[in-house]
Amino acid sequence: MTPVLVRQQFQQLARTIDASAQVPNPPKETPILPEIRVTAPKRTPTIEITGKVYNNRNLDFLASVDLIVRKVSNDSIVARTKATNGIYRVMVKPFETYKITAVSQGFKERSILVSPTRETTEVQTLLNLSEEDFDEPILHVPFLQSDSALSENGIIGLDSALIFLKSRPDLQIILHGHTDNVGEFDKNLALSEQRVLVVKAFLVQKGISAERISGQGYGPTRPRASNNSEPARQRNRRVEIWVEAIKR
Repeated sequence: MTPVLVRQQFQQLARTIDASAQVPNPPKETPILPEIRVTAPKRTPTIEITGKVYNNRNLDFLASVDLIVRKVSNDSIVARTKATNGIYRVMVKPFETYKITAVSQGFKERSILVSPTRETTEVQTLLNLSEEDFDEPILHVPFLQSDSALSENGIIGLDSALIFLKSRPDLQIILHGHTDNVGEFDKNLALSEQRVLVVKAFLVQKGISAERISGQGYGPTRPRASNNSEPARQRNRRVEIWVEAIKR
């Protein structure tokens, strides 16, 4: 065999070996990822409380009522809403006891308890409100013996009453002045009238319209207690603040 032929065979063998070495890499296997399951959170069911609010006297639905819903277990407020034409709706969670309070100007506040369960989707309620009657004074303003000046306790009481009076411009204010039975009747009558004027001046100075205020002195004729002791006479030296709805 000639050298040339040997060289050609050797080159052919080298090409064959090199071709076999260039076998393409096998494809990479796709890694198997662990299965992930996403579970949606369970929705807590809710119960709809519907209600009607009406006037206890004539059964008319009340147009303007604020409803406050509290959880009885901790007295926390869970909802606030208004009644529209006497009808309200509110959503709550079951298995709790709730106190629903209805507030409307000119009516006494009233509350009911409701304990919805999961077995129902709606709870119906009725709330009847009674009109305010104001059958007693909202405040007794005390005075010292034979004096028409406001005492410290009297001013403290009036400041507290002012919060209510300013929030209720629909109410007329009537002042009744009184004294104990010590001294002359005519002087006590004049003193009771002066006490009325002093209380009225205080209220007007604090922003209450004078047109809302009327009053009269009664002297010793309407005692709260007998006049046979000093503590009893102290109770009689007073100005009573009454309120009533302004007649329109």
